[in-house]
Amino acid sequence: CSMHLDDCRYGPMCAQPGSYQVSFSPTPIGGGFTFEYQIITQYVNLDSFVSTTIYGDTAHFYQISNTNQAITVDVTVNYGAALEITLISDCSSGYFENQLCFQETCSMYIARESEQPGNGVLYLSLESAHEYSSPIINQAFYEKETSYSVSVTRGLGNCMQAPSSGFCGDIFSELSSQNVWHYDDSDRLDAQAECIYRDYVESYPCGSATLECTQLLKRYACLQVYPQCSSNGYQMNLCHDLCTAAEAECGPFYNVIDSEIATLTCDRAFYTPGSNGTCVNNLQLDSSAQETPFNPLQFFNDNAPNRDIALDSITVPVFDTITATLPPIILNGDDDN
Repeated sequence: CSMHLDDCRYGPMCAQPGSYQVSFSPTPIGGGFTFEYQIITQYVNLDSFVSTTIYGDTAHFYQISNTNQAITVDVTVNYGAALEITLISDCSSGYFENQLCFQETCSMYIARESEQPGNGVLYLSLESAHEYSSPIINQAFYEKETSYSVSVTRGLGNCMQAPSSGFCGDIFSELSSQNVWHYDDSDRLDAQAECIYRDYVESYPCGSATLECTQLLKRYACLQVYPQCSSNGYQMNLCHDLCTAAEAECGPFYNVIDSEIATLTCDRAFYTPGSNGTCVNNLQLDSSAQETPFNPLQFFNDNAPNRDIALDSITVPVFDTITATLPPIILNGDDDN
């Protein structure tokens, strides 16, 4: 039966095991009444994909197994009323996510291992005909069916081969693993990485970031936008070695102008120890690309005019002797001495 538990954030998906009695006590209006009810006692197993329709004040319930890995759940509303989608791991205080999906694809992710509830199963509900304050999405009396599909992607299926071109293309050739988290719009993310890199460089005062520093900041920006995948498809945090290398060459992040970048100091907990996590194979800088240290004497040697600067001889003029004389001292007659 419907039995909506509006005061519980887990909604009608959860009930303790046992026997339940359903009774109806309506108040007749206009000489009669009818009942419309739905009783579901078990979830439908969802392996990877389902496409169907839903109608009226109805809910569909799915059970997703084998979820102890990275998970993406995509719900696409093709046409019809909006759907309220809820994804939970259990009926206590585990994983919970809720969205209203209206004529689009709505995605829910367990992208990082720290988000994983660990019980190996997720429960998905899709409910139509809900009442909302906005008239645009109010579905309380919507009598048109909704066509939707649900797809589930597990593990390394959420990952892709790192791009070989663009701003970050050369960085990806150094990755310790070529699997990075899959994004639909890789070009947009590549542009985002370049913007982040420029923000980092411009945050250091008056061009003080050296070439070695900018090389490390580019690695940092690209790996921040394109996290690598673990063997279970999870996004991995940046490695601590990359942060310490950047701070060693560029100076501590907390010294930069941008307050947001200043929070990236290497003592933060989101870095993975050592070279584990999202990292590059070799943090040594490309020696062929390093700048030659500035030598001011060499600069003047290279840019001096092509002639001798010093003269062969210097003529010093000779002046007549000048004798200085002082006037005689006149004593005051009133002086007792």
